[in-house]
Amino acid sequence: MVSDNNFYREILDNLYDGVYFVDLARKITYWNKGAERLTGYQAGEVLGRCCSDNILMHMDQQGTNLCVGRCPLMIALSENRVHEAEVYLHHKEGHRLPVCVRVAPLIKEGKIIGAVEIFSDNTSKILALERIDELKGAIYTDPLTGVANRHFLEIYLATHLRELQDNDHSLAVALMNIDQLDTVSGIHGDDVRDEVIQMVAKTLLYGSRSFDVVGRWDQDTFLLIMSNITEEKVEIVTNRLRLLIKYSGFSRGNQIIGVTASSGVTLAEAEDTEETLMQRADALMRQSQKTGGDRVSMG
Repeated sequence: MVSDNNFYREILDNLYDGVYFVDLARKITYWNKGAERLTGYQAGEVLGRCCSDNILMHMDQQGTNLCVGRCPLMIALSENRVHEAEVYLHHKEGHRLPVCVRVAPLIKEGKIIGAVEIFSDNTSKILALERIDELKGAIYTDPLTGVANRHFLEIYLATHLRELQDNDHSLAVALMNIDQLDTVSGIHGDDVRDEVIQMVAKTLLYGSRSFDVVGRWDQDTFLLIMSNITEEKVEIVTNRLRLLIKYSGFSRGNQIIGVTASSGVTLAEAEDTEETLMQRADALMRQSQKTGGDRVSMG
């Protein structure tokens, strides 16, 4: 029996997907190598802990914390059925990662003894990573975050504004400033400040649509360029990103380091230039800052 268990464990450890088991109290009893790779958490850091204990903290598309509501594990355990969902898990480095999860109850001698969750990369986001790989030439890439730099963003924006004027396309921009960044730097130092900027960059990259472009516009500001999008969809996307940033964070000692973002969002008009479009987005972003931060202003 021990050799059989080792055989199955070896199979699970060689899966690309993340796999973990929980008991009825949702305490983690097994954590495979795929789970370590996808989440950044090693097995020794999570075994014996509850899955919601500042580990995965699943969120849905609306920014709802599923650990205190419709938790996929709880649905599978309470309803004795397989449950599937697309969620954002909390990576150890702080950012949110989109994954597809499938949870099934574990049954022994007719009784539920726990559950197994299998989770995998949301493959639509792989396109975003491939797009960034294409920018690896240093001239187009921000060295700290790995996303597009301002030079690339300006070229991309100018090109797509010309397309907007020549064709019936829609274009929107969201200028997002990280709130509380100076406070983080003052308390924890510049290294932690840089980690926060990297965390926000990854959250924006993984949380945006695969065909949109995310880049670092300024020291503490990111730009999201969205093509072929309606005003209603713009509001949904940017508010989702606001919530994903708000509920991201990483541990330093006994503290969770987290921030929020103030965003200015606007749709391009036929007569817009890069300057007029970005001036409008900047004014709206500052409006969000003046009204307390952690909000999206559209106009």
